[in-house]
Amino acid sequence: LLYEFDIQDGIGELISGLPYTSNLYTRGFGAGGDYYILVWFDETIKIIETKTGEVINTFQLNNMMCVQDGVSFAFHPENAIVAIVNSCGEKEELYLRSLTDSQILFKTNLNISYAQFTTRNRLVGVEATSQNHQIHIWELDNDYKLTTYPGKQPRFFPNDELMVTIGPDGNIWIWNIDLAQLQLILPVPQN
Repeated sequence: LLYEFDIQDGIGELISGLPYTSNLYTRGFGAGGDYYILVWFDETIKIIETKTGEVINTFQLNNMMCVQDGVSFAFHPENAIVAIVNSCGEKEELYLRSLTDSQILFKTNLNISYAQFTTRNRLVGVEATSQNHQIHIWELDNDYKLTTYPGKQPRFFPNDELMVTIGPDGNIWIWNIDLAQLQLILPVPQN
């Protein structure tokens, strides 16, 4: 049984009231409300087109057997791609999948705990270990070219040219992503 209702002036439909919700791990909208993702405890992922309610793809996680430890996802803002982060104990895996077929477009074995897309077709992954934090940025239009930055909690200016992070020294670091250069370090005000 599905229940549907319009949101934000008809941008998509929320699909709720699904049967067997006790087996549902997480769910959410993405890609401007065009898609809805469901992640089940049996590691099944379903991608649903919100306007029609049609399931456009169903696939399994990559045999990690740890959906209970955490699954997060980010939809590409323009393309039919989803980034999925699956946590399994100490191991975290990031991969990109096409929404319309079962193709894995990209996968990394780095311990990525969080992922997001930028407006300039970049994939950002944050890696946190007990020793340090790193921000990895892959250029999707450049054969997944990887640039790594020290720090955590990346935030991007609207044009995606600049990134602000908390640097390894605890200060605010401002990076020019296009040039892969540190532009400025601002000290955190002391109270």
